[in-house]
Amino acid sequence: MINQKELENRVYSGKQCIGFDYTVKNEKAEKQFEARFRTGAEKNEWNMQIVLGRTRDADCQVYNFGYIMPKAGLPLELIAATGLKYFQLYLKSEIEQKVSYDFLIGEITKGM
Repeated sequence: MINQKELENRVYSGKQCIGFDYTVKNEKAEKQFEARFRTGAEKNEWNMQIVLGRTRDADCQVYNFGYIMPKAGLPLELIAATGLKYFQLYLKSEIEQKVSYDFLIGEITKGM
């Protein structure tokens, strides 16, 4: 569960929060990735950016999700959770696609 004290680097325009960051950590409290949230053109429009670090074999991966909340002024924790859910749904789709690649490569290289 996300709580407000975990939302860092908040940026305000007047009393309105227009941006914040949330660090996703594993059970050992090690940083896995950071999600950056910024408002869009409308007050209920948000953009979330996640950058996954590079590995030995792949460069950084940058994900951007734009989404509209039902209304302006919702709790920041809910805004963060909504963006992370969109990322989770995308990851599930990406995993399915990569499993498909795995099976295809297995078929192509079968018997070699």
